Amino acid sequence: MRPVVARLTRRVRRRSLRGIVLCYHRVAGPRADPAGLDVLPSQFDAHLALLGAQAQPMALGAFERARRTGALPERAVAVTFDDGYADNLHAALPLLAARSVPATVFVTTCGVGAEGEFWWDALERGCSVPHPLPARLSLAPPGHVFTWTLDARAQAGDVADALDARRPLYDALKTWLRALPAAALREAVAQWQAWSGTAAAARDGHRTLRVDELQTLARSPLIEIGSHSVTHPLLGLLDADAQRDECMGSRAALSHWLGRAPALFAYPFGEGAAVTRDAEAAVRAAGYDAAFTADAQAAWRGNRATAVPRIAMQAWDGAEFGRRLPLWFDE
Repeated sequence: MRPVVARLTRRVRRRSLRGIVLCYHRVAGPRADPAGLDVLPSQFDAHLALLGAQAQPMALGAFERARRTGALPERAVAVTFDDGYADNLHAALPLLAARSVPATVFVTTCGVGAEGEFWWDALERGCSVPHPLPARLSLAPPGHVFTWTLDARAQAGDVADALDARRPLYDALKTWLRALPAAALREAVAQWQAWSGTAAAARDGHRTLRVDELQTLARSPLIEIGSHSVTHPLLGLLDADAQRDECMGSRAALSHWLGRAPALFAYPFGEGAAVTRDAEAAVRAAGYDAAFTADAQAAWRGNRATAVPRIAMQAWDGAEFGRRLPLWFDE
């Protein structure tokens, strides 16, 4: 029976109006970016120009209401940002305003006004240092242990590309860190910064929004603010109380800063263990109208309101973005 239902669903989906939700993170660079989060300002502007010429940009709230009723306009698209970097205000908003394209910024509330960087940026920073690193790394927050031995090239500080030589370490640490509980993660990052000799204070190009900058961003008629949790965990790995705290706590913080509760939520990491049925239940219980994943496909009427897919953007030039755009609509 399930294969029959799946075939029918695919058939209905192909015949239904579909739109796409694009997921960006930062408009910055060029610089080291192993997580693939950066889009250059020139690239972002080229993307917006193509959206204006070949699609119909919509505010995400309006997109979601139309999606639920099967009334999406042809080639509807919504632009979103995750995490809450300061460049969303200083670099992205002027480009959005020049093209009259609305966007939703999903904010991780622990980052608002933080002195340090998100852990994945601190990880990149430690792997990119030009000076030699100790041969052996051992991180041991309570209840968790990570050890690694660097080969000679990765240990040295005079290689042409330190991050490239240390990429296996970066990848292994990223996988380990993302599954840690919040307290263990903070301790592991502090140990990592001590081992790599990197500062805890954020670099100018990697910092997050301050409260006043968030409020300025939210005042733009083009911008809607959504929630991206409190600490950016893999939500589905948490127990029910922790899931509730992440969903409700971020909503409460944004309500306090902005004077209104966010209606929309985006799952940190957005796929796999990040989006379980328990996590979806926590989102509904917190009062959000809709929640968005990182499941890279078009959105249509058959999506659950708590699992609307988005497509992650990369540093594509205009030609490559233009080649991909019709494929996303027609997949």
